Amino acid sequence: MFRTGSDESLKISFIWMLAESTNKQEYYYQAITNTLLLDFYMIIRNYSESVQMPLFDSRVDVQRYALIQYIQENYKEITLSDLAKKFHYSNEYTSRLIKELTGMNYTEILRTVRIEHSQDLLANSTMSVATIAEAIGYDTAEHYIRQFKKHTGMTPSAFRKQSASTRNR
Repeated sequence: MFRTGSDESLKISFIWMLAESTNKQEYYYQAITNTLLLDFYMIIRNYSESVQMPLFDSRVDVQRYALIQYIQENYKEITLSDLAKKFHYSNEYTSRLIKELTGMNYTEILRTVRIEHSQDLLANSTMSVATIAEAIGYDTAEHYIRQFKKHTGMTPSAFRKQSASTRNR
């Protein structure tokens, strides 16, 4: 809902809350609750312009949103046929619906979702390109690299270097 990008203070805050929940020191629950409340205030203050709430005018809209959400959650192994079966649609109708909702065909939306997830992994982990390719659902690192370059105009390694230099500024 909120596009916070790579807000370091929010990341640190959530990592701290995770550590508190693991350590369970005295008053940990109150500390987590108050920190979470503060984080929500900061998100609303700093990112209220970027809120992306879906507007549902009908039950059909809810189903359509669920279709896209399902792709985002199952991007590693989902096929058009699996998606159509899940929502009790034909492959053709599912394909048409995706194009209508996103302006992209099924293959394009799947590639976009995978590449966006891989960008997060490239920027925030030390996983190898081959490991990332496998983690996001590509059979080979070569295919992933070609798709990444087609989508972003640069290789995954170049993206990682650019992300690192942006973070270090």
